[in-house]
Amino acid sequence: MGWLIILYSVSRFCFLAFYPHFYDSPEYLKQAIFHTSFSQTLFGAHESIHPISLFLNYYLHPSLVAAVFGLVGFISFFYLIKNLFNKKTAFYACLPLIFFSHLWLIQTNIMHESVEQAFFLLGMLCWQKYLAGSKKYFLVLATISFALAICNFVGVVIWFPLIIGLVFLKRQYFNWKNVLRGFAVIIFSGLLAIFILAILMQISGINYQERLTTLFLGYGGGAVVQKWGMAPLLRSLRNIFLITVFGYSPVVFIPLLFVLFSFFKKRQWSRLVFIFIFLLLFLITGKFWYGGFYGRYSVMISYLYALVFGLFYRKKILYWLLIICLLVNFIFTFLAYRKKPIPLIQAELIQKAQINNNDLLIMSDYQRPQLPYPNAVFINGDQLIQKKIEDKITGYLQLGRRVFITQQAITFPYYQYDGQLLHIISFGDRNKAVIKNYLKNKKLKLVVEDKDYTLLNVYEVSN
Repeated sequence: MGWLIILYSVSRFCFLAFYPHFYDSPEYLKQAIFHTSFSQTLFGAHESIHPISLFLNYYLHPSLVAAVFGLVGFISFFYLIKNLFNKKTAFYACLPLIFFSHLWLIQTNIMHESVEQAFFLLGMLCWQKYLAGSKKYFLVLATISFALAICNFVGVVIWFPLIIGLVFLKRQYFNWKNVLRGFAVIIFSGLLAIFILAILMQISGINYQERLTTLFLGYGGGAVVQKWGMAPLLRSLRNIFLITVFGYSPVVFIPLLFVLFSFFKKRQWSRLVFIFIFLLLFLITGKFWYGGFYGRYSVMISYLYALVFGLFYRKKILYWLLIICLLVNFIFTFLAYRKKPIPLIQAELIQKAQINNNDLLIMSDYQRPQLPYPNAVFINGDQLIQKKIEDKITGYLQLGRRVFITQQAITFPYYQYDGQLLHIISFGDRNKAVIKNYLKNKKLKLVVEDKDYTLLNVYEVSN
């Protein structure tokens, strides 16, 4: 375990990102630097508040908070797998966690997901110890830990069926009393989280009844049961496939299929149930589209992929070959985030174009958080906003004023940068870009280009 912690710590603490690469990151960084009071910070936070992260960010840099809680989750996962299986399985399961690109990004960047993941994994460890016959206070600790996970981001409740799934994972854990206790833990942790959030919101001057309704019926699962059909199902399957391929590696399918076949062959139905619960929850998270590092809501799947690697370790030559493949995928992401941040490159191109505040600048909504120019308008796919932007362009051109547009705005919602890499579900037909039809009757003159980053080029629009 010692060497694992050292390797993990080097991979995280030595490469913390101090630049806010992702969509919500500038907001978190601004709250950490320019905060006045905790209650005012909560009041000014966006809808899905993250109170634990916001509080800790007062004292530590947000990316350091992410790494510290990533380590808590890493250690909790090790002991959870050690207790469920054995020490060797835990060791070989934790090694790939270090090289999963999506997990590394979440645990080194200005993001909140590490905090709720750590509380969730710690809660799972306490719940497992209670199921294994430890003292009843572990049941209380599990409930508190799950409640804190919900407090930081209510969307984590999507993964709460794993609490019940853990009862099915080992025969000695399974009885209907433990199933009922699992439901009780979920209910009481939810009630405790609601109580804590209501107090914080009341202190901060937020309408807690309205906000809690939005959180729990929106982010917390209400949207899960809406609009299911063949098209959303296929879309979700596509999304989780892309998350796996780009965020982890296609090679994770090898140990996953091997373990599923092994459990089926040995008729280990309870373990199969647990894995299928995990995969079903992953499928549900793939239903949602959201801005800012796509795949972060699904990142708990890291721990299933790590587990199947751990159960695969006896195939030693193939195991290490797969680790090498993970490492190659990881290095590609790692190197991308060692380069100059994409928004800074875009800012340099805008400066070279000599755009002033009297000009109109059209940008993609993905560029808004890092590049909030006062003379900029941002295309976000909303038809009403789209019409206003088009009318504004027409008005500026009629007055003989200059209008500029970035390549990211021209192709929106396709080929959008999400951090240092392209958004994994933004690859598509550029001819379907939302502003394409309006620009058909306009002339686009290339003003500034970067041959290495052609998707950041800047154009001037004219009639």
